[in-house]
Amino acid sequence: GPHEARDGQLLIRLDLNRKEVLTLRLLLLCRWGVPLPWAVAAGGVSLPGPLSRCCPPSGECYELHVHCKTGFVGYFPATVLWELLGPGEPGSEGAGTFYIARFLAAVAHSPLAAQLKPTTPFKRTRISGNPVKLACVHTPQVPGVTESRPSVLRGDHLFALLSSETHHEDPVTYKGFVHKVELDRVKLSFSTSLLSRFVDGLTFKVNFTFNRQPLRVQHRALELTGRWPLWPMLFPVASRGVPLLPSDVKLKLYDRSLESNPEQLQAMKYIVTGTTRPAPYIIFGPPGTGKTVTLVEAIKQVVKHLPKAHILACAPSNSGADLLCQRLRVHLPSSIYRLLAPSRDIRMVPEDIKPCCNWDAKKGDYVFPAKKKLQEYRVLITTLITASRLVSAQFPIDHFTHIFIDEAGHSMEPESLVAIAGLMEVKETDNPGGQLVLAGDPRQLGPVLRSPLTQKHGLGYSLLERLVAPSCSPVAQRLWDAGKVIFLLLPPRSHPTILDIPNRLYYEGELQACADVVDRERFCRWEGLPRQGFPIIFHGVMGKDEREGNSPSFFNPEEAATVTSYLKLLLAPSSKKGKARLSPRSVGVISPYRKQVEKIRHCITKLDKELRGLDDIKDLKVGSVEEFQGQERSVILISTVRSSQSFVQLDLDFNLGFLKNPKRFNVAVTRAKALLIVVGNPLLLGHDPDWKVFLEFCKENGGYTGCPFPDKLDLQQGQNLLHGLSKLRPSTSGMAGPGSGSARGGGEEDGLTSFLSRAPKSRLPPPGAGGRRWPVPASRARVEE
Repeated sequence: GPHEARDGQLLIRLDLNRKEVLTLRLLLLCRWGVPLPWAVAAGGVSLPGPLSRCCPPSGECYELHVHCKTGFVGYFPATVLWELLGPGEPGSEGAGTFYIARFLAAVAHSPLAAQLKPTTPFKRTRISGNPVKLACVHTPQVPGVTESRPSVLRGDHLFALLSSETHHEDPVTYKGFVHKVELDRVKLSFSTSLLSRFVDGLTFKVNFTFNRQPLRVQHRALELTGRWPLWPMLFPVASRGVPLLPSDVKLKLYDRSLESNPEQLQAMKYIVTGTTRPAPYIIFGPPGTGKTVTLVEAIKQVVKHLPKAHILACAPSNSGADLLCQRLRVHLPSSIYRLLAPSRDIRMVPEDIKPCCNWDAKKGDYVFPAKKKLQEYRVLITTLITASRLVSAQFPIDHFTHIFIDEAGHSMEPESLVAIAGLMEVKETDNPGGQLVLAGDPRQLGPVLRSPLTQKHGLGYSLLERLVAPSCSPVAQRLWDAGKVIFLLLPPRSHPTILDIPNRLYYEGELQACADVVDRERFCRWEGLPRQGFPIIFHGVMGKDEREGNSPSFFNPEEAATVTSYLKLLLAPSSKKGKARLSPRSVGVISPYRKQVEKIRHCITKLDKELRGLDDIKDLKVGSVEEFQGQERSVILISTVRSSQSFVQLDLDFNLGFLKNPKRFNVAVTRAKALLIVVGNPLLLGHDPDWKVFLEFCKENGGYTGCPFPDKLDLQQGQNLLHGLSKLRPSTSGMAGPGSGSARGGGEEDGLTSFLSRAPKSRLPPPGAGGRRWPVPASRARVEE
């Protein structure tokens, strides 16, 4: 039959709903036990063959006909095992079993996915061991840099060593600097001492160094915490009740929609009057409850009612700080200043905040105003680490009257201290000093840690989590009792169905949906829904984890093609009169892998004619979960990518992917306001307890479509199969494990690829169940195709 061998597998390429037959032949070169064939489809389903037990003559050939047919695009692996049984009784010298395995995979590609196949085979590389050519300014390719493998930022330094001198006793090492990071390439520069020796064709070994600056400023923050009296703020006992304004102050809100939410009104009043000082005020709420909206409105009210107030507004990420700037700029255009780090790629900075940031378009570079100039602004906006520049500039300790930290649950506690220690103190006088305000949700994305030592000693807890979770600190209960924590329960963002699973899993069912009915129901009658009225789609795709070239990042062509097809349905001009086309700005696509993000962008901007022809398609955001934290879209599409159990541990090591990461799952599925579409492998995702609940919720409510839903989501069964075949399977970097495909075997009628023997069916004992066995040396049997 039509097939090709790749990475130790036989790939059978299929057209949809067209059957292909592959014949496997086993040739015995001498008289051994009869081979008993087993077809093990993905998911552990065994289809025993019907051969009778006998002692065949040498040279006899056995055939197994594998019938393959599918009505779904995807990658469907299976394993065929021949079990050779010897004639000896159990326990005798002649007893034994020998296995011969053949790994198969049926592949059916959609036309678009076929264009996304790896351009070059994946080749694992180590950057430090690869000779590269260097010049004064050089731009080598650095695989993995987009996913911080290695982490390289502008301003980092590196060391270059002549390849020809690596074995010298005292080789000369040259220090260089990173000028720019562009996707998977970095621009480097070196001193003239290297240029004097450089000739065309000269190669070097390059070692990138770890950027110590963020850790150094965190260590400094810890030292300053002990130098300045911050204990009553970081470990609060009681507030002093000294108001900055009368308690009956009337707040005229910029955002009138907040007037109907009593929790948000209460939070703003506490912040503006400052009665909780020196204890911090904490805005704690699940996704979509308006934490950032409340924070932004509070900043505006402080600027309006306290003329002498100066505010530092921070977030752990650039995207979070950008969002604060965008929302503050509407009413405070001349009062705010966004301070960007020199390592920030200006192309990633939103256009609407460039007029109020430190980018000089004429010079084409970042500038840093004098301290006196910066102090004139009422609101400075930075990331937490960039706030260290204000400490280095020796801003007066009493300059900032308020410090706001959004998404505070996403940073390590020392990282939050960078924006506090050295910029604020607690006074022993009647006036307790500045007001600290934290907003976030400890059940969403937390600090990113890769060291087991840091996790062991508590750096996995953010300052926010320590202060609000009673299990982390006795301080938390005092804060709750004293009313210094406001828990927002009314999520104005999402349809209640979209919030149902996160509400049950993480918030004890306390969330109360109050989103605008017209806004949240706009897709409940969309023609693309499997079931009308249920605005969630889980589209099952049995894809394959792919990598290409030197990049370690993964992508899944079939998932990218499926996401693109949904985008066409959503964004194509409507033929119905009066029904406007959905704006790309209202749609977001989330994927945890940079390569998948790149492939989806390539689909919508280059490959698909309809989508690339839309004038505003560039407004459609495609990014990681971290890039969407704190943001929302009317429609969210998620591509989970992962289809192989073999790579799950790799994801855990590098903090990638969705499996075994409930915080990332929580953030991803709660970004949508009216429609959520998830594209993924149901068999693999079902191994994760949270995803399993979500999958079953979609199935029970008619929201599941795509490949047939697996009958059983049993992780142990797949693990046992992988373990049993691990000694038989050749080690390859790109193959999916046998347990990564369909959960069904059986006949062709179930829609998945079926692997059947053309012979009368009979049940044979499973491997190891007794009977006559005989070991067959590998050199005495051969499998032919």
